[in-house]
Amino acid sequence: MKIVNCILTALALSGAVLHAHPSSEHRLEELEEHLKETPGDVDLRISYATQLRKMKRYDEAERALLTVETLSPGHQAAELERAQIAYYRNDDVKVAESLAIALTHAHPRYAKAWEFLAQLQRKAEKTDEAIDSYRRYIALTDQYRAGDFTDLASLLVKRKGENDREEAVQVLDQGIEKVGDLTGLHLMAVDVEISLKRYEAAARRFDRLAARFRPRPDWAKRKGDIYMMAERYQDASNAYDSAIAIIRSMPKERQEGQEVKAFVATLTEAKQAAAAKKTP
Repeated sequence: MKIVNCILTALALSGAVLHAHPSSEHRLEELEEHLKETPGDVDLRISYATQLRKMKRYDEAERALLTVETLSPGHQAAELERAQIAYYRNDDVKVAESLAIALTHAHPRYAKAWEFLAQLQRKAEKTDEAIDSYRRYIALTDQYRAGDFTDLASLLVKRKGENDREEAVQVLDQGIEKVGDLTGLHLMAVDVEISLKRYEAAARRFDRLAARFRPRPDWAKRKGDIYMMAERYQDASNAYDSAIAIIRSMPKERQEGQEVKAFVATLTEAKQAAAAKKTP
């Protein structure tokens, strides 16, 4: 892992830009100013309650929601915020879950309620229920995030049902379709594919990542390791060769570090081990 981190550092772009974010108090003041202008804006009042909750000012957040109840009784976002306050105030999963369940019954197509319920059920280790809630959330939402798919896939892998790993791969591929060729989604899918002994499918994901981003030596090595598992020794040797070639194409100063040199030695040994075997 240390070697891989070194490689990643060598390939990383320098000079990352940091973006400042307004303080919580400043954000709250902005919301208060907007509320003076439009006191009947329900969504704005819910955002105000949310900001108070994030600042752990729970009593004030609940009072803000009372105004929302007067303006719009039973508003789904307000009810969700109330459930979140119940959870974050006391880390009370049971009460928050009961409120979230009631909300999904009242508003069965409200995606955010299913998302919050899934998170609570996962925390409570109610795996079956959490899987069902995540499925419903993904089916309803139109604002996809990689974590939605990795969370569901990890629960499926954990459950170990007959077709759960197959579904986990499908979920991850759905995530790739919705949010793009993100590395984390592919790497998680690689591990699941390997567990299913679908070595070629696992190896090809590294080709896709290399085409989408750029070739990386750690990815080429993983591909070689997968082909070793599949007893495709010539393909493994070729993959290790590719990893070495990627490193050799780097500027000379990046190749001089001890960890990079050790990684090259590891790749060379792996290539020799592949060459010593005969592909069936």
